[in-house]
Amino acid sequence: MPGLRPKVFSTLFALEQPQSWQHYINYYSSRLRAAVEAFLIRRYPEATKSLRKRYMGLLWDEYMFTHACVGFATSKYPESVEAPEFYKDLSIMQSKAGARLEDMDLNAISSLLQSSADYDPIIPVYEGDWWNDKEKVDTTRFALKINILSQAWNIDKDRFPFQPNYMDVTEDGLAELGEMAARLEEMEMPDEIRQTLKFYKELDERMVEEIKRSLELMVKCALVIERTEAQSASMTNPNLEPPLIDTFQDLDGIMDALHTDSDSDSD
Repeated sequence: MPGLRPKVFSTLFALEQPQSWQHYINYYSSRLRAAVEAFLIRRYPEATKSLRKRYMGLLWDEYMFTHACVGFATSKYPESVEAPEFYKDLSIMQSKAGARLEDMDLNAISSLLQSSADYDPIIPVYEGDWWNDKEKVDTTRFALKINILSQAWNIDKDRFPFQPNYMDVTEDGLAELGEMAARLEEMEMPDEIRQTLKFYKELDERMVEEIKRSLELMVKCALVIERTEAQSASMTNPNLEPPLIDTFQDLDGIMDALHTDSDSDSD
């Protein structure tokens, strides 16, 4: 990768805990997932051969940066950090196809997009999300600037959901947390303080649930819009095979979920 310097990974190297390294590489796998999904649904039906080539060049830059980050993270913490599932499967596909979109199985990619996104979900907005900028994909002739990719995390990390990886939880860690909770319960403190702590704990739990629910609704809305656009494009483009559309989430199910959420809000 031309121009690559260690300082590009300064943010990653500054992270102190394996959970933070895991969160970091999950974010870049999320970017790959968003870029692939956006292009296949919104761009591919109308894309020219030259457009697909430019898209793959930009995606390859994202992938190679992520590839380096995953390599550093899993080498430093081999027992507690693992490569995200989507990144791993996409890597296998790209290796077999030589990074050529024309040689990749679109139906297989559409199925890959349905893989577990517990740790690398798509978020509504990304810093430098070139895949949502048709003009940039159409006109970009050169590689993405790696420093832009490395800085994206600093901007997006507060809105990228943190889901602890199962490898981070050990029996010793659970035992330690249990002992700490028991000690807190045994501590003597005024009822006012105990009630205040309980209130803030419950408030924090409600806020976390509301944030998670809002994010899920935003993603559902985005999928409805993208699915509708893809269906419309497939009616006029003979190059798009119906299975690519059929494998995405059921539109009626998404709409039912949205109506259910709306009804619960009005109660």
